[in-house]
Amino acid sequence: MEATDHALLETKYEYTLLFDFYGALLKDKNYSIFEDYVCNDMSLSEIAEEQGITRQGVRDTIIRSINKLTGYEEKLGLIKRFDAAGKSVEKIKEQVKEVRELLTCDMPSDSDETVVYEINDDRERAERATEDVTENISQTRLTKKDKILQKMEMIEQMADGIIDNM
Repeated sequence: MEATDHALLETKYEYTLLFDFYGALLKDKNYSIFEDYVCNDMSLSEIAEEQGITRQGVRDTIIRSINKLTGYEEKLGLIKRFDAAGKSVEKIKEQVKEVRELLTCDMPSDSDETVVYEINDDRERAERATEDVTENISQTRLTKKDKILQKMEMIEQMADGIIDNM
C-alpha cells in the first residue's frame, strides 16, 4: 500500500469517527450527503445525481460538514476522551489479569503466605541505614493480600481516571 493510500484511509477513518460522534448534529441534507460520501463510499458524481445538485455543490457540502464536525470535536473533545478511555480500559484489563495471576499462583506454604522480594543483598549497609530508608533493607515481605490490595488500588485509580475524563 502506498503512502497516499494509507493517508487516504486514515482520513476516511477520521471522517467516519467524526460522523459517528457528531453526525446527528448536521442538517438532514448535509447528513445524507456526508453519509453517502463517508459511509457508503459514493463518488461526488453519484451523490450529485442522487441529490439532484451539482458535483461542486456536493463537494462544498462535504467540506462544510467536515469543518463543522471538526469544530465540534475541537470544542467537545468526545473522540479524544473516548480514545483515552479505551486506553485506560486496556490498562485495567492488564491489571485484572495480573490480579488473577496473583490469586492463582502457587504461594509458599508458611502460615501468612508471605512472598519475599530481594531488594538489596548488602546486609551491612542495611544495618547502618535508618529505618525510614527502605532502599537499603535487605528484604521486604509482602503478603499475597498486600500485593493484591496494591493492584486493586491501581485499578480503582485507573477507573476513577476514566470516570473523571468522561
